[in-house]
Amino acid sequence: MKVQSLQILVEKLVEKGVLFETREIHSLRSGRELIVEVGETGPLTQTRKVTENSANYYLELIRQSKFSWMLFDASLVQIWYRVRKDRVVGHRFCYIPAPFEIDLRQSSGAAELVDIIEGGSSSNPLEQARRTILRFECDPAAQAPLHPAAHLHLNSNDCRIPMRSAITAREFIHFLLRFLYSTHFEAKLVEANFEGGSSLSDDEQQSFHLNWRIA
Repeated sequence: MKVQSLQILVEKLVEKGVLFETREIHSLRSGRELIVEVGETGPLTQTRKVTENSANYYLELIRQSKFSWMLFDASLVQIWYRVRKDRVVGHRFCYIPAPFEIDLRQSSGAAELVDIIEGGSSSNPLEQARRTILRFECDPAAQAPLHPAAHLHLNSNDCRIPMRSAITAREFIHFLLRFLYSTHFEAKLVEANFEGGSSLSDDEQQSFHLNWRIA
């Protein structure tokens, strides 16, 4: 997805009220590849051990500003990908759901965002919904048994569900809106074709995997 197209989509999602806060889109040319990152999405600066998929992990992402977008329900999105000849050859697309329920569009604005989030996260912790982080990754150079080139992480770094191929930023956003925010889904807004060629190994094709095309 070209940077300009991504920026246009961001602006439309802001207008629709889906995105509450966004970060700057950065692009860097490295040899034949273009690396695109929205905001800063690298690893957390670890001052203490934080378990991924915990409320503390989510709060640290907020405190260290390690996210691309904050959605209207305070969930976070991270976007990083590499493109070669207009083809995605690597990516890390991550959805980090907020560990509490809130609609930031209805907040008074009197309190600081961090205070609102910290308060929401600590109130009634036993009643909070537990939603998993979804991390879509593609790293062909690391493909090996039990480490598919393209995969979806659920709950654990060791859980890698093979995916047919790399996906584009637009396809990732299409997935989020269609399946997690269906009331905001508009096919024309996030048109996607999911045409990536299969990178599945023979073994991966014979076992459970995510596929979206017959051929």
